[in-house]
Parts: sequence; structure tokens; C-alpha cells
Amino acid sequence: VRHLLPGVLPQAGLAAVLMVPHAMWHESALSFLGLGLPAHQASLGNLVQSARGSLLAGDWWPTLFPGLFLIIPTLALAGLAGAWRDRINPRRKSEL
Repeated sequence: VRHLLPGVLPQAGLAAVLMVPHAMWHESALSFLGLGLPAHQASLGNLVQSARGSLLAGDWWPTLFPGLFLIIPTLALAGLAGAWRDRINPRRKSEL
């Protein structure tokens, strides 16, 4: 265990960090399609779904903030995971 754990634990932590944006996107996509949370509960997918009609009418701003609340944490966690990977394995530097 003491030989295996130092090699596995950082990779498992990295995988856990990268699962957070996936969970956010999956929940939002399912809610947008009507398969996730009910419409009366707060969800980024429900917000985008309710603003879809105004987007088709030319009003883009109701979808701006839910979209940003999906994109910004995804990019931040991807950057965090890349920095963590570079710190764990300095021989394999990322190019981003």
C-alpha cells in the first residue's frame, strides 16, 4: 500500500477535480433538455432553457450569465488541474 498509494493518490485527486466541471455540464444539459431538475428549481440549465425564447428574439443577455457561470469555473478548474499535474509530474509540462 505504501508503494502504490503515492503514485495513485495524486492522479485520483486530479480525476476528482476534473469531475466537478463534468458534473456541472451534465446537470445543466439534462436540465436544459427537461430531464434534470424540475423547472421551478434553480439550475443553470433551467435558466438557459427559460431564456431560450428571448435568445431567438435577439436578446442575448438573459443567457450571458448562466453561460458564464458554466464556462468560468470549467476553465478555472481545468487550469488548476493542469497546474496540479505539472506540480505532480514536472517532467511532463502542459503546453497551455
